[in-house]
Amino acid sequence: MFSEKMDNIYRKLEFFKRLFFGLSIAILVASFSTVFWPKVEGQMVEVGKKRISRGSGAVATRYGGGFRGSFTWVSATYEFEVNNKGYTNSIICLCIPIGLQVGSHKDKVEVYYFPLLPKISVIIVGPSIFSSIFLAFFGFALGAFQGAIRNITKT
Repeated sequence: MFSEKMDNIYRKLEFFKRLFFGLSIAILVASFSTVFWPKVEGQMVEVGKKRISRGSGAVATRYGGGFRGSFTWVSATYEFEVNNKGYTNSIICLCIPIGLQVGSHKDKVEVYYFPLLPKISVIIVGPSIFSSIFLAFFGFALGAFQGAIRNITKT
């Protein structure tokens, strides 16, 4: 009974480990491909920045303390035209949009769009190393749990 449950957990961890590694590679390749997408001029419609802060004790730890830190989450909406058809999008990049600079309301921006489906577009191009490393880290962590389960079932 115990071994059957562990085998089931092991298989699920294997699936999610492969999923995170696959997503890591897919995001890296997709974000790199944006460098080669055609570009058009667009206009910012809305820009927002949200500062997310955590003060001492905001997130309790096991020992009663907390952590300090903050980051800026950026959001933007922009409009552009491809082949006389208008599009509106809010995808800044194929990345985690923390601390990015995107301009102001009504600014002109260069919009890079996917040629086969122009509604997929970005305003910041290039590979997203941080996002890929972030997802790969979870894949490695799941692999470590998988190894621990393998060791438990052998004993």
